Amino acid sequence: MKQRAKAELLKNTSVAYSKYLRNQPAIIHVNEEEKETKLSDASRDNPLQTTEDVNNAKSEEDKSRNILKIAAKKSPADPVLQRFLERKADVQRVCDNRPELQEITFPYTCGEEPRKAFLKQDTMPLMYCAIEKTGSTFWRRILQVAGGASSGRPSLIRTMNAYNENGYHNMLNTPYKNIEANFKTMTSIMFVRSPYQRLFSGWLDKMYSPNWIFWIVLGDEVVKTQRKVDHFKKHTCGYDITFSEFIAHTVEDLIKKNCVNSHFTPSFYHCFPCIYDMDYIGKYETFKEDTVYLTKKLNMSVVLDKFDHDATTDAITDAVDFVYNERVDIVKCNVSFRCALFKVWQRLKARGIIGLDCEFPYKTDSEANKAPYGDFYHRIVKANADSDKGELKLNRKKAYVQAIRSLSDDLISKLAESFEVDFTMFGYDTDPLGSLSDIDTSDATPVKDVECNDLLGQRQRCAYNSYKLEVPFPGSIAYLEDMVEHGARAHGRKLLLLSNRQ
Repeated sequence: MKQRAKAELLKNTSVAYSKYLRNQPAIIHVNEEEKETKLSDASRDNPLQTTEDVNNAKSEEDKSRNILKIAAKKSPADPVLQRFLERKADVQRVCDNRPELQEITFPYTCGEEPRKAFLKQDTMPLMYCAIEKTGSTFWRRILQVAGGASSGRPSLIRTMNAYNENGYHNMLNTPYKNIEANFKTMTSIMFVRSPYQRLFSGWLDKMYSPNWIFWIVLGDEVVKTQRKVDHFKKHTCGYDITFSEFIAHTVEDLIKKNCVNSHFTPSFYHCFPCIYDMDYIGKYETFKEDTVYLTKKLNMSVVLDKFDHDATTDAITDAVDFVYNERVDIVKCNVSFRCALFKVWQRLKARGIIGLDCEFPYKTDSEANKAPYGDFYHRIVKANADSDKGELKLNRKKAYVQAIRSLSDDLISKLAESFEVDFTMFGYDTDPLGSLSDIDTSDATPVKDVECNDLLGQRQRCAYNSYKLEVPFPGSIAYLEDMVEHGARAHGRKLLLLSNRQ
C-alpha cells in the first residue's frame, strides 16, 4: 500500500490522527503512535461526554491501532518496525483493560528507588528504562557512546564502567510528574524478556556463578527457607543453590509481596508502561535486530558491525574479570579458586559460549591457583573458536530446558501466576518449554548439580561457611548488591555485610 493510501486511511479514522499527520512526515513511525492516547485522554478530560461518546472514541482509537498494524503488516520490507507497532498496541490493550496497572505501585521494593531505572541521555531527547537481565548493561554502554563519553564500539566499555553514568544520568531526584512530562517530549525505550528465560539467566549469573555477595545476601535466605537450616545471626555462603531452590524461594517472596531483588521481579514494575508511554518496546529474544534498528533510527553514533563477535568477547571478559577481581572473597566462602573457575567455565557452556565437549583445563588446585588471568581468558577464547557455532545455540537451549525440567508443575504454575502481568502484557507463552519440549538434555551442561567439588571428582562437598567480611562499613544490603552489580570496590576496602534481619 502506498504512503498516500495509508495516510488516507488514518485520516478517515480519527480527527486526532489527521492533526497528527500534518505535523509528522512519516506515517508508520513508532514515535507517532503516542498520539493514539489523545482520543482516550480527551474523553477523560471532558466531563460532559456521554458514555456513548466515550465508547465511540474508544472504538475509533481501536480502529486507528488496527489500521496501523494492518499497514505495518503490508510493509514486509520493515518487519522490525512491524514488531514494534504490534508490541506497543498489545501493551496499550492490556493497559486499557486493567485500571489497577495505571497506578505506580512498588509491591516488592527492597528500599530500591525505581527512578534509578529511568536513564536520560544527555545529548538527545531519549529516555531508556533499564531492566536487569534484558540487555540493560549493553544499552548503558550505548548511551555512553551516544552521549560522547566514549567513542565507537560500546563493547569496549568494561561492565564495571558501564554504570558510571557518563553521557547519561538517572532520574533518581526527579519528581514522578516531571518524569511523565519528559516521556511526552522524548523518545522512550524499554526492553523485556521471557520471565522464565530472565529468571534462568539471573540464577546462572548471580547464584550459580561465583558471585560471593549474592551467595551471602540471597543464598543465605534460600538456604534458610528451602533447606530449613537455622543459622541464627550468621551468614551462609549459599554457593550451591539449585535452580529449583532459587525459583521456589523467589516465587514464595513474590506471592507474599516480600522484598525481592530487582533482577527477579516482573518487568512491568520497573518501567510502568501503562503510565509512561513507551515508544519502542524491544525484546531480548530479538535484541540484535531491535538494537541495530533503534540506533540507526535515532542516528546514534555507535558501531555495531561486529555485534555477535563483540557480545561473545564481552561475555568472556566480564566473566573472567569478575572471578579474578573477587578471588579473595570467593575463596573466603570456602570455595576453592579451581571450583570458582570451573563454575565460570560451566556457566559459559550454559550460555552457548563454549562447546559441551570443551574440557575444563585445570586438573589440580595447584594448576588453577597458579593460572594467571590471561591464561584462563585465552583458554576460553580458544574453546569458543574451536566450538561448532550451530551447536552452541542448541547447547544454550539444552541448559535452559534442563533447568526448567527440574521444576515441579506446581512451581511452574505459581511462577506463571507471579509474572502474569509480564506474560499478558508482553505476549509471552506461559508454557516454559513450548517448541523446546522435545530437546534431549542427556548431554547438557550439568547446571542442576552445582556442587563443583563433586563435579571435579574430589568427592568432597564444600561445607557451608559462616562468613563475615573484615572491615566495618556502614552500608545496607541493597547498597552491597549495587556495589557488586556495578563492579565497585569502595575505594579498595573490604565491606561488612550488615544484617538488617538480626
